[in-house]
Amino acid sequence: SWFLSDDFAQIGKVLGGDLSVVWGQEHGGFFRPLFILSYLIDTKLWGPHPSGFHLTNIVVHSLNAFLTYLLSLRIVADLKLTAGTRRMIAIAAGTLFLLHPSHTEAVAWISGRADVLATFFCLVSLLSYLDYARSKHISRLALSLFCFVVALLAKEAAICLPFLVIVLGLFIGQVRNDRQALRRF
Repeated sequence: SWFLSDDFAQIGKVLGGDLSVVWGQEHGGFFRPLFILSYLIDTKLWGPHPSGFHLTNIVVHSLNAFLTYLLSLRIVADLKLTAGTRRMIAIAAGTLFLLHPSHTEAVAWISGRADVLATFFCLVSLLSYLDYARSKHISRLALSLFCFVVALLAKEAAICLPFLVIVLGLFIGQVRNDRQALRRF
């Protein structure tokens, strides 16, 4: 395995001790400190060997697929389906996420790590929000908000997360209202 494209500029600087890439002045002006911190950790773990950096991307992407499975399982939990059907839906969602070709660049290209990191924290945020919606424990809401902020520090595209929370909240509310209406009937 090897470094590609932007990997040379970003990782090369981090390996050399230059952290100016945190501010992204040479790469679009992005502020992604979590992304660069992950490079620093990889540098300590793997040194200048790209295979370790690639392994980190694969591990985080695999964790994202598992979180997608958990999220799917929680989303379909209130639907009138058998437990086996709910589990199969969640397995299908996690597998589709894991194997979908649109993720190839984010996983294979080390500089695509910003995507896998932001996705990880967005998924944890959504799961925490769902826990909050069920339990009303403020700590779950605080964790959801914290993970949102951390996701933003990985990649600014995480700004779409509040909209996903709104849609998810509306869906869960609709499912619960439908179940309550059926019980009253």
